[in-house]
Amino acid sequence: MKLGVIAGTSSCRSISDFLENQNIEYSVHLKKGYLFSECSKITGQISYFFPAGKKVGVCIGKKRYFYDYIIDLSHPFALQIKQKMNMLAAHKILRYVRRQTQYSNFFYGPSTMFFSLYGQGYTKVLSLLGHKGTYDFIKALKNFDNPDRYLIISRSIEPVSFGVNYKFDPDLLFDRNWFDSILEKYPIQAVLIKDSGKEGMTEEKIRYFSQKNKTVFMLKAPINNHAMIFDSLETLKKDILQKVMKHEKP
Repeated sequence: MKLGVIAGTSSCRSISDFLENQNIEYSVHLKKGYLFSECSKITGQISYFFPAGKKVGVCIGKKRYFYDYIIDLSHPFALQIKQKMNMLAAHKILRYVRRQTQYSNFFYGPSTMFFSLYGQGYTKVLSLLGHKGTYDFIKALKNFDNPDRYLIISRSIEPVSFGVNYKFDPDLLFDRNWFDSILEKYPIQAVLIKDSGKEGMTEEKIRYFSQKNKTVFMLKAPINNHAMIFDSLETLKKDILQKVMKHEKP
């Protein structure tokens, strides 16, 4: 049996180590070249997924790869890649879904987030939404208000061309020293965060900025249920082992 792992979060480290230890054949698909181990990795933008009899297929450019199951470890906000997987039978997708953070001031889109912020009169904002989230928020802002009224401080891997942008180090999810320096340097009124679950230290961010008397706005991602859903990596691992045993049974 061979598995196709869709990477994008730190959870991939745990699953790849597990697959290695169990001698289960797999390949990791990731958009860019960075990965923490020398596992079998395939770099490149996935064009589409497709059913292939009892197998499932992944197409990257002109190359096709075939697996028995897809393990989806993509980020909660990687909505496009999850949408592409809808072409496959749901039971062929093993999706790890992070437990959502319980927080009242949440939104499902940057536009509704902006209107709430606008209604409260905030114009000095720290965005921890990443490149796309910050871009979408700024787009909503420009559609409904004069952007010159706003100071937007952001942090992202890819640069944001509006306001003041800082490079994000993925190994520093909760960088207290950086947060302290930003709040000292800029008169921040509100902070925008994504619900990245426990792995993204979402609760720690809410607690920190709330203690600093900054209003926190949290962006949630809708859950794509077209898959077998697992809310812990341990239950996902157990299911993988069961599928391997069933596959190997004569």
